[in-house]
Amino acid sequence: MKTQSKSKKSLVAVGVLAAITLGWLGTTYTISNSVEQRLGNYVETLNQQVQSEDLFFVKPKFILKEVNSSFFKSDFIISVEIENFKKFIETQKLKSRKATSNAEFSEEYFKEEEARIKALPDFIKLFDVKNIATHGPFPKITEFNFTPGVMSIDSVTTYNDLNAEVKNFTKSLKLDDKTLASIENHQVFSANTMIPYSKSISTTLQASPFDWTINNTVIKYEGLNLTFNGAADFDLNIKSGKIGLTDLPSREGYESEEAFKKALAQVEENFTLNGLTFVQKRQSGDITTGSINLSFEPIQFKALSSETDENQKPLWNTLSFEGLDVNYERSKNDGLTFNEKANLIIKPATFNAVEYDYWNDGTKVITGNSSVVEMVADSKSIPNGFLLAGRESYKADFKLIREALSTGDLEVLIKLNNWTSIAKTIELYRQLAGTSTAAIKPFEINVKEESSDPVDLNIKLGEISTTFSRESTDTSKPLVLSAKLNSLDAKETNKNFHISLKDYSLSSTIPLQNFYPFNIDYSIGNTSFNIENRNIFTTDNMRVALGLVENEKSVDIKQHFSGKNILVNSVDFGSFELNENLENFNKESFNQLQDVFIESLKLALSNQDLFTPPQDIFIENLMAKAPASLEGLLSNGLIFNKSPNTFSSKAGKTDLSLVVKLKPITNQSIAEASSSIDSAVALIENLNFSLDADINYLADTGAKFQLLAFSGGETPEAEMIDSTRMQFAGMIPQMISSSPAASIINVTEDKLSSKIEVKDGKITVNGQEMTPDEILGLLGL
Repeated sequence: MKTQSKSKKSLVAVGVLAAITLGWLGTTYTISNSVEQRLGNYVETLNQQVQSEDLFFVKPKFILKEVNSSFFKSDFIISVEIENFKKFIETQKLKSRKATSNAEFSEEYFKEEEARIKALPDFIKLFDVKNIATHGPFPKITEFNFTPGVMSIDSVTTYNDLNAEVKNFTKSLKLDDKTLASIENHQVFSANTMIPYSKSISTTLQASPFDWTINNTVIKYEGLNLTFNGAADFDLNIKSGKIGLTDLPSREGYESEEAFKKALAQVEENFTLNGLTFVQKRQSGDITTGSINLSFEPIQFKALSSETDENQKPLWNTLSFEGLDVNYERSKNDGLTFNEKANLIIKPATFNAVEYDYWNDGTKVITGNSSVVEMVADSKSIPNGFLLAGRESYKADFKLIREALSTGDLEVLIKLNNWTSIAKTIELYRQLAGTSTAAIKPFEINVKEESSDPVDLNIKLGEISTTFSRESTDTSKPLVLSAKLNSLDAKETNKNFHISLKDYSLSSTIPLQNFYPFNIDYSIGNTSFNIENRNIFTTDNMRVALGLVENEKSVDIKQHFSGKNILVNSVDFGSFELNENLENFNKESFNQLQDVFIESLKLALSNQDLFTPPQDIFIENLMAKAPASLEGLLSNGLIFNKSPNTFSSKAGKTDLSLVVKLKPITNQSIAEASSSIDSAVALIENLNFSLDADINYLADTGAKFQLLAFSGGETPEAEMIDSTRMQFAGMIPQMISSSPAASIINVTEDKLSSKIEVKDGKITVNGQEMTPDEILGLLGL
């Protein structure tokens, strides 16, 4: 019984082994019989993907040919072609010739040329890829790799697989015999592609190293390795070896062979990239996820200096970076928005230059270095629609360029003009929301020059940051932007030059539907410029603010300018604040004028006429339609508000204020106002003007301005400023008292003051009622 049981088990084992073997052979047989069809499907799918991709200026095409299949293996060739640029260029030349032709070219000539160009191939061959495919179900079993798959394809391209034009070009170069032989026997790349039963495809590729001398330039390349996994998670990894370029001297430039060999011995590599790595990952079919990492190994540039050392050995100018890293990551949130993070690191750099100093007939040596420069960016909750709209915008631009290339009609590029770009940008940013921050971290640069006029410069830059935010993609929601420079400190030791900047900032609210609400606020923090230990300019703060403000029935334009503790050439000019507003524009008419502006802009942006500038269309439409809205713009009664305006220093201060409220203005009232002074005053609903000035402040400021104007850049002595101020303080009251202005300006021992009021058609000057004609008479007008 035991013997019988063992026999049964043996039979089962043999049966299983036979089934596996038959299944394996059956699968291999099925694959071998359908290789050409399968490969044809793969190539057809690849061509469809390439042709549907809009981010190509010039598109390649792949052709399957010479398929030979056996039971376990198949060999075939894929020819890589590219769109024929020559045909594009010939088409454009003929079109231009037709447009400018006279009797020089006959109709028959153009017909023959059109036929000749039409006969040119649409695609030209670049190179062939020779392939050997090992059939499944376990195509890599000989490598003890039991990954199942349809086939494993080993590919190779050599110099002989390149097109004839490349070969002819190679022979036209100045090559030595060794380089020519190396090129002709060079394997451009080799690759292995695994085609599994799933849709994912994985590829490994190696670009072969080489060491060639072409036209007196030595090119050394250590090769490249690429791996690609086309599974659900796209994964591309590229690692390149060292790249080096060396310019060799020409024999013709040397009198003897010995001198030439000596020059060759002193040659150094002009450019060196010690390698790079590129890694990209993303989820296939989802542009809202993925990452990119790019890393450059140390980079060096070298150029021969015009100078030599004491032994007549050539000196070299160099620039080197320890490397560069770029990291980018994109991740999805809720399916509607995504986040982005980016980081750029430029590793420390150094440079050295030795050159002839023409001005001083000597040699100057310039050296420098920089610390790590790091840039970071972080964006959150950005709508997917913004990303897709941006992608579609790029596709549209690429499509226009392709259209110009393929048809030879360069006039289609008129659609890429600046005005069109403005419109596209506005539409794109209407789909933007979320928050985004970016910053350049603090870094330092040092530069030294050894010469008859030495330089020792140090620059320290504090953090620079920018922030963007927008509540939603609702067109009524504005963009809110801000930027800040924490500090900048630049010192030059030999010339005692020093610049210090702190707390510079810019903020703005930008509407994407109307002109309002809009504001921009620029602030300059602590600032000082010094040369040779002498102050040129210093301020604690300067600020400029502009705004367009919406009210219930009106729109206001507001402006603000201010400065604190301002010193020029160490002379104290104190502080100032200026406000100048135009208020109470009729909101309905303002909106109508805004609509005319937008309509004119759209007409200009849609212009397709190559010979009519878009700005001409814009101005013509604006001038034709804007006047109808201008009259209503002032129908609320415009307010001109110039207050408060203050100037102050240690010597005193001056306050100036002017507020004018006009009655509703029409074209008729403007015409009447121009007929007489009384009619002009009648347009004023009320006016209030006030002046309160310390004579000592006016004298001090006037003295300082005069002394600086004639100082030749030198700082006036304190005694000279005091003396001149006292002279001015005595002159100012006398000048006012002896001029027509004395009728409207009160002068006391230490003050100038004035109050003017207009109300209900009556004018009051310093409490005394006057007519317009009386005021003009007092002023000698």
